[in-house]
Amino acid sequence: MMRALSNPNIAIATARPYANTFQERGYPANSHLVEAMSTCVQPREVNRVSAHSRTQFIYGATGVVEIRTPRGVRLLSPQRALWLPAGDPYQMQAHGLVDLRVLYIRGDERIAALPSEERVVMVSGLLRELVIRVSELPVDYDENGQPGRIVDLLFSEMRCSVGTQIYMPVLQDRRLIELEGLLRSDPGNDRSLEQWAEHLHVSGRTLTRLFLKETGSNFSTWRQNLRIHLAQPRLASGEPVTVVAMDMGYASPAAFTRMFRRTMGICPSEYGRLS
Repeated sequence: MMRALSNPNIAIATARPYANTFQERGYPANSHLVEAMSTCVQPREVNRVSAHSRTQFIYGATGVVEIRTPRGVRLLSPQRALWLPAGDPYQMQAHGLVDLRVLYIRGDERIAALPSEERVVMVSGLLRELVIRVSELPVDYDENGQPGRIVDLLFSEMRCSVGTQIYMPVLQDRRLIELEGLLRSDPGNDRSLEQWAEHLHVSGRTLTRLFLKETGSNFSTWRQNLRIHLAQPRLASGEPVTVVAMDMGYASPAAFTRMFRRTMGICPSEYGRLS
């Protein structure tokens, strides 16, 4: 049975669905190690909640891809991709025009050293070009010829990829869900944890314990990650860094830039250009 992707604050709209699996788009399935799909996804298009019998490597060469799984919500810029194990349900939405490349990977000893769990990985320049090249191979490519060697190089580069676990976990406690909804509506709200606890009619100690239990971090770290999460689609759409920084509650663009670069490894202005 497919697990529900719950939490009203991070629900993805069901309008404008698009076919998201290899078979739905009419590609013939084969027994190769890698099958690939490439497509252009329009802004705010979504797929239905689905799962796949193969492990997936999901990458958007342009735009920002929002992926929701039972574990949480991740935003993938062109510097990041998602490794999604076979059978894991997910839903995806495009922010901006997304050049989507999805690799469907059959179990093989070559992937034994790759992640066995859902993980976001950094995409190097070489890995980006290999993903694009493999996604453009003919369906019946020769696994023993040059295309097969390209696939081998792809997996070699994947094994060198550094994982990153920046994501917004799916909250379960109704008080945390309420707080998340309020901050999504007003991310610049700078109330302290104690002030939010009073608003939610709980003690500060209880709220601290809930955040640690459900997110693995404290309130300040979670709020910073939420701000980064909300800022990314806006930066990708071309909004000025100054406007985004002020809306996220930062006193200056410089302060926002320092935080964003420290967390994402890239300046917000550069993030917008690359997306």
